[in-house]
Amino acid sequence: MDEATASIDHATEKKLQEMIKRDFQDATVLTIAHRLGTVLDSDRIMVLSDGRVVEFDSPRSLVKDRSGVFYELAREGGYLDKL
Repeated sequence: MDEATASIDHATEKKLQEMIKRDFQDATVLTIAHRLGTVLDSDRIMVLSDGRVVEFDSPRSLVKDRSGVFYELAREGGYLDKL
């Protein structure tokens, strides 16, 4: 899904994310997102920079690297306490 929730309010986005998690729990879901909160529940996150993969791991593992791109995004977005 490429920016499937970009134009909807946060309450609707939350409902949609819950439905995706429930209905696709046994499937691979590829989500492209600018809102970090959209992917925090993902099993794995691939971080791209300038078209290249710079990080790929679970959100909890990625946030442990304080010099990493994902850590910085999580810090700037106020998500560190949610991981």
